Amino acid sequence: MFKGVLPPCIRLSTSTRIAVEECLRRFGLQSVDVVFAQIKTEQFSLGNNKTGFIANFTFIFTLKNYQQYLERAQLARQRQVLPKPQAKQNVGKSIFEETIVERQSRREFLMHWVDEEAKEPSKHGQELLQACYNSGELEKFGIDWKPNNINEI
Repeated sequence: MFKGVLPPCIRLSTSTRIAVEECLRRFGLQSVDVVFAQIKTEQFSLGNNKTGFIANFTFIFTLKNYQQYLERAQLARQRQVLPKPQAKQNVGKSIFEETIVERQSRREFLMHWVDEEAKEPSKHGQELLQACYNSGELEKFGIDWKPNNINEI
């Protein structure tokens, strides 16, 4: 997928294997494609930066980093998919295709995000939750989060 741009992962250490399993357990197998697609769009992760940093397999699958890649991918998708103000008839629709598995996975992902934001708020997480709240997606999934209750959860 990266055609030699990122360093190859030749052997997984036990700690990296555990980290990968945790990411998959929390976010699902389909999240790997989302994260890798996001990495391809980020020049910084590919080594185009002042320090020469390149995201390696261990860095990518550190839970915090993995979640941040997912957040940025979601924000990018939100920017592309959110309806314009005059197109309010699409507000109740999920940004993902409407299959039962995807809806459940999306709900679990958002619930996890609400929990994480309650523990340690981040700008990216709050922006995503705000966008999901504005689009009606949180209400659709029965998630009680409002922009002013982030610290009340």
